[in-house]
Amino acid sequence: MLHCSDGASHCGLALCALVFRACLQHNLPFSLPTLLCALRGQRMRLVASPRQYRFVYDAAIESLEDTRLI
Repeated sequence: MLHCSDGASHCGLALCALVFRACLQHNLPFSLPTLLCALRGQRMRLVASPRQYRFVYDAAIESLEDTRLI
């Protein structure tokens, strides 16, 4: 269970990172913009600011580098 003070932004970052890593680990096709859109469709403000979007993309790049896919 994830929960933050406003029930959206910080949880959204963690949830997005967890789903992204699970897709990578299980070799599932995904698109980060589609994933973010689906999460925001369920809960507005899940990733609320440009800074948080940047964090999600940086985390994705780091995950890909760790798995040596880039």
